[in-house]
Amino acid sequence: MERAVAVARWLKTVDFPATRVPADIARPIVVRGLVVTFWESVQEREGYATVGELADLLRRLHWLEEPKSLGLPYFEPMAKLSASPNGLHAVSEEDRSPSRR
Repeated sequence: MERAVAVARWLKTVDFPATRVPADIARPIVVRGLVVTFWESVQEREGYATVGELADLLRRLHWLEEPKSLGLPYFEPMAKLSASPNGLHAVSEEDRSPSRR
């Protein structure tokens, strides 16, 4: 959670419209063995983004260059995709073969 808080604080510094951690909360706290964080919305109204608005936010987020100090791991969203059909036991062996993909 400390990394999530650090990311939220960084996004605030680049004026990205993401949920914020209140400035007066130094870090996540532990209560009875559970990690607790506090968040506040950046929206003035409650509502959901349209698909176009979400696409724009994701594009903006992916163009940001994160500080090395965050220590974010490289994320390859398609890495497990090629292995995933092997776990589909309800799909025939023929349909799981690489030549069918």
